[in-house]
Amino acid sequence: MLGEVFPEYLSKYATDVICNETGLETKSKVAITSVEQGENSNVKVTLSDNSTLEVDHIVVAVGTRPEVNLARNDLEIDERNGGIAVNHEMQTSRSDIYAAGDVVSFPSSLLGRRRVEFYDHARMSGKYAGYNMAGNRKSYLYQPSYIGDLGSLRYEAVGLIDNSLETVGVWEKPGSKKPVRRIKQASAPSASAPASSTNQEPKDGGNEASKKEETSDKNENVKMYSPNESQSEPQSHGQSVSESDSHPTKSDEQDSKAATSTESASAIEAGKSQDPFDPVTANKFEKGIVYYLKNDRIVGVLLWNFPDRVPEAKRALSSRKPYSDRTELRSVISFEEQD
Repeated sequence: MLGEVFPEYLSKYATDVICNETGLETKSKVAITSVEQGENSNVKVTLSDNSTLEVDHIVVAVGTRPEVNLARNDLEIDERNGGIAVNHEMQTSRSDIYAAGDVVSFPSSLLGRRRVEFYDHARMSGKYAGYNMAGNRKSYLYQPSYIGDLGSLRYEAVGLIDNSLETVGVWEKPGSKKPVRRIKQASAPSASAPASSTNQEPKDGGNEASKKEETSDKNENVKMYSPNESQSEPQSHGQSVSESDSHPTKSDEQDSKAATSTESASAIEAGKSQDPFDPVTANKFEKGIVYYLKNDRIVGVLLWNFPDRVPEAKRALSSRKPYSDRTELRSVISFEEQD
């Protein structure tokens, strides 16, 4: 479920939760090869593994693509991302024509040229197009977010949410009586195992014992993972993380190399970790954050059952701070209860 969006372990968890709550049955790694009328006026579906299903209804959920044929002769089209290319003011290659919403490919100074299908983006880009058609000349620098519900699970996301990127998850310990607070700098994650909760000695000479005790107390309720569900070699993914020109150009189509994960997925498989709190082994992901990284920088944030943190996620995205030490990600967004 949402396998192209979530890390593999989270996709599996979400699928398990939905199936348990609804009785839904899923079939993975198969494709539909034929559809025909079955007995009793129902529908017979044949799959690529030669199995068959007889169902009452079929829902085709394949996403959308923008219809740009009407605009192709007069406006610049972004052939890579799809959609009508616009600048920061939602202005097309024709100065007297503006476009907004799902149909546009727009430049982002943080994430490169992109096209998104979010209600939040459609709402805000439409406002900016209106502002600029009225002569206000406002740049669309807004970072749209979106919300999804999967049964009892809820997630919010901002930025590039793509499981082909490196992901680092920070998870709250289930049933913790204390809120997980900001975690001080810990040792760098191992290349073959999940990051540990080893603490760094304070550099200043004052009150060192109390600082060590405070940090240890905060670490006990959090776990961090940085699996690599794709490949061990760097590969190209989608949009570049670089400044985009305010006007659409063909040069927007250059990709940057994705950062590779610092540890393999096999290191977090069930039974491999000896940590007393291992959400992968326990298959419990009740509350946490997944950071999507490219070139050591945060390019996307997924908030899992973690409401009211979208502003913090947007600030993390806008900071452009490099995280060569992945354990620093523990302190980017606070787990502390907000008033």
